[in-house]
Amino acid sequence: MSGPGAPADPNAARYDRQLRLWGANGQRALMEARVLVLGASATAAETLKNLVLPGIGHFTIVDGATVTRRDLGNNFFLIEEHVGQPRAAAMTQMLLEMNDDVRGEAKVVDPAQLLAAEPDFLSRGWDLVVATQMDGTTLASVAAKAWDAEVPLMILRSIGLLGYLRLQLRRHEVVEAKPDAKHWDLRLADKWPELDEFCRSFDMGGLDDRAHRHVPFVVILSQRMEAWRAAHGGRAPKSMAEKNDFKVGQKPNTCKPKAWELRGSQLDSHTHTHTHTLGIRKGGEQILRRRAQLPGGGEQLLHGLRRQRRGLRGGRDGGGSPQEPADECRRVEL
Repeated sequence: MSGPGAPADPNAARYDRQLRLWGANGQRALMEARVLVLGASATAAETLKNLVLPGIGHFTIVDGATVTRRDLGNNFFLIEEHVGQPRAAAMTQMLLEMNDDVRGEAKVVDPAQLLAAEPDFLSRGWDLVVATQMDGTTLASVAAKAWDAEVPLMILRSIGLLGYLRLQLRRHEVVEAKPDAKHWDLRLADKWPELDEFCRSFDMGGLDDRAHRHVPFVVILSQRMEAWRAAHGGRAPKSMAEKNDFKVGQKPNTCKPKAWELRGSQLDSHTHTHTHTLGIRKGGEQILRRRAQLPGGGEQLLHGLRRQRRGLRGGRDGGGSPQEPADECRRVEL
């Protein structure tokens, strides 16, 4: 959450458009990524360009060829003065000029020779390996080593206007949703002392329209919640009808209808998420209490559950029926 005292994100302005696409965590993952590219082809150059511009952390190009005039016709990152120079080094130099946040290096050696001399090269912390324009024999070796190292492998080949892309990876997981709007946990139903003191310091009844617009909406919600609880036996609104009534009661008499339109819509969008009481559900509370009463703080229970899980997994892996839980698992009762 940004605020007057919050430090400015140095990447926010530079990468604003892509931050809106994959969020701050996605940008952080990109800026910490290490990509290995095998083959300094035109396809590799275009691929790296699309990684360097958004700010990839580090890339390494492995290629043993030198730049020829033929390369100048299909690779925009090679120019006349590069002819005769190592292709990997020339491409790396040109790519790094596009973004000073990115680090890169070139290894002037044929990928097949490098993997033969250093079999563990693909196991050195790469987040992605990109193989471009590679012959079948070398590609098979790269694929096997990448699989053993559990590194995602992207295989690219282009021929004129045609091309294909293949992915080799053990698993692909998407674990973070990016909702359209963030809902902050303000804990208005159980405020900490400093927040409660801050909210009580505002005299809302004596504010005009201009002053009211500068009051944080959390203050209005908090004071309205206190008034609601005082009138309803100390409880927060629960049903939809009560929450709608809660929203209607937030508009102060001193505010004109036109001035309230924007502030009212802001408060309405946060009412449902900040009027419920937080806590442990009844079932979870019972489990925690019973575990606390078990000998050793429930270690016997956890040990039994682990034994049961290993037994079930062993039965499935072996192709037979799941095994029966261990005796101690049956003896432990919640």
